[in-house]
Amino acid sequence: MVSKKITKLTEEQKKIIPGYVKKWRDRLTVQTTDEHIKQMVRLLYVDICELEEPEVIIADCPFTAQIIANLMTDKSVQESVWGSVEESVWKSVRNSVWESVEESVWNSVRNSVDKIIKKSFEWSIYGNISDYAWTAFYQFWEDIGIEIQIPKWDIWKKIMDGGIYDMLQFEKLVIVVHNPVEVDFDDDGNVKDGVSVLFKSGLRFLYLDNKIQSQEMLNYYELHGGSFDKLRAMKRMFSQELE
Repeated sequence: MVSKKITKLTEEQKKIIPGYVKKWRDRLTVQTTDEHIKQMVRLLYVDICELEEPEVIIADCPFTAQIIANLMTDKSVQESVWGSVEESVWKSVRNSVWESVEESVWNSVRNSVDKIIKKSFEWSIYGNISDYAWTAFYQFWEDIGIEIQIPKWDIWKKIMDGGIYDMLQFEKLVIVVHNPVEVDFDDDGNVKDGVSVLFKSGLRFLYLDNKIQSQEMLNYYELHGGSFDKLRAMKRMFSQELE
């Protein structure tokens, strides 16, 4: 491990930063088994948070998870399952790794389902793809020789490889969503225009100018043969900003 404070990155260290962004962005479509996901939930609840192991239900997409939650619960009892971590020497890497991963994965994809379901339960705070950014950031430092003093860090990294897109967390029940099977990014790391996110269930998200579009816009887009010109014209006609 590094024994003295790092004041600047070497050229070799700078060169590997883009690889970290791609590595963690690519994890968004990692597919694992239901049994593996249940093991990751156990690590999160029992090993890290020292809570009782919950019942786990697996869903193929966020929409299905919300339907299950509406059918099975009368109220939401969200569990906060992870605490904050300390900052260290990190500004330059944060701008390159953390924010890049967050912009291309978290902001662009995870919030999408809230645009197409009217009544939704609140998604988990930790243990989902929103954690890719800060985990990628700290793993960069670890890989260049800095000791990461985050409690149960090695267990946490296993959870981040679990193929979990998101969770609805209740007192004794967790509904876990598999990662999407496909997410198309452009060269800048943004979700491509078009039907660019696909879940195993068949749920699809339409993007235009890096923004999620409504189900009505998806239907209109497909009805007109995938024409972005007509899609933009429709948006201008109604003078609305669809997210």
